[in-house]
Amino acid sequence: MPKVLIADALAPRAAELLIEGGMKVETRLKMKPEELTAALRDGGYDAILVRSDTKLTRAVLEQAQGLELIVRAGVGLDNVDVAAAQERGIHVTNTPAATTTSVAELVIGLMLGLARRIPAADRSVRAGQWERKAFMGRELRDATLGVLGLGRIGGEVARIAMAMGMRVIAYDPYMTTAQMAAQNVTAQSIEQVLHDADVLTIHLPLTDETANIINRERMLTMTRGAFIINAARGGVLDEAALADMLREGQIGGAALDVYESEPPKPDNPLLTLANADPNINIIFTPHIGASTNEGQVTAAIQAAQIVLDFFKQH
Repeated sequence: MPKVLIADALAPRAAELLIEGGMKVETRLKMKPEELTAALRDGGYDAILVRSDTKLTRAVLEQAQGLELIVRAGVGLDNVDVAAAQERGIHVTNTPAATTTSVAELVIGLMLGLARRIPAADRSVRAGQWERKAFMGRELRDATLGVLGLGRIGGEVARIAMAMGMRVIAYDPYMTTAQMAAQNVTAQSIEQVLHDADVLTIHLPLTDETANIINRERMLTMTRGAFIINAARGGVLDEAALADMLREGQIGGAALDVYESEPPKPDNPLLTLANADPNINIIFTPHIGASTNEGQVTAAIQAAQIVLDFFKQH
């Protein structure tokens, strides 16, 4: 009977499915690194399920005994040292499609929030003010949305945006012009997307090639007053440069769900700017893109099914 460790909070259905499938399941949350190391060394676990909080570093994995499978219930594997796992013959996977709708809908919400200054207007009314003229917005219909990365999430954002009447252009080095055209999206170079976009939404993984890919030089080529949204990975966007661009008015608004350091440090240049100037059009959310009831249930079910299928085959 395979033994499975659930190390982060997952929807209860994950454990239920695993138990129904004949697995022995233990849930141990918020373990310190030394506790996690000891658990994987001495606990006899065949598989571990994580979300984002548990960090499966090389130091941890080098002590793991008998571990065969790591499943992250979510997109990406930022908290798993994949190379270290593979060196030990541990299979690593995730649930990339589980929270597509959740993240895409957040991006659309952030875009609307920027266009209509919704968070700032809300704060104003709460403060007893009634400043209708201070919150003049802009329509998104007929605006151009630039998408960097037309994968599952970027593609869903594009689909919703087109339903709102937006024109969508995109850059994705892994998709052909014909593949984009099949989604009614115009393929362009990254430079052209930046130049033409009224709203830029980033959906790129963080790699050596994409680190700070949206920097000061590239932001200067954008339409003055354009919006930038990043709900992908912190580090693909130069936060200090973005703060400068917002201060100078080159960028008209920004919304971030992810950050170079999470949680962002108190001296984060964007937080510093927003706290100093309440008129800056910026929205912060605490990496909640995948945080919907539906998305988390789907991720949990898919993660559990991966474990069940794996041990049927091994």
